[in-house]
Amino acid sequence: PPLLVTAAAVAAMKPGSVVVDIAAGPYGGNVEVSQADRTVTVEPGVTVIGAGNLASDMAPAASRAYARNVAALLALVLHDGSVTVDPSDEVIGAMVVTHGGAVVHPAVVEAVDRYSGKRADP
Repeated sequence: PPLLVTAAAVAAMKPGSVVVDIAAGPYGGNVEVSQADRTVTVEPGVTVIGAGNLASDMAPAASRAYARNVAALLALVLHDGSVTVDPSDEVIGAMVVTHGGAVVHPAVVEAVDRYSGKRADP
């Protein structure tokens, strides 16, 4: 990977600064003083995180968070085994574009009006 941050640049940073090198690997990284899969503190007290696998390390946590969000959304719309859409609910209302044969999302109504010159509501 290309060297983007030299050791001199790190040395010129304020103590307490944190640098994350997402290209840190066995052949180097974008930060001269980074070490693959390690967190090091260099003078004058700068923390350098060698996070070359950051994207793949985050995948399990991202999948769990997405699954929790989907489960929470389903809990909002499923009642006794049937789907109930309440456009007045803050969360559901923000996602509903059409309901009961009409365009109900304000941003979509505005966009349709702007581009067609007509009201989106029937």
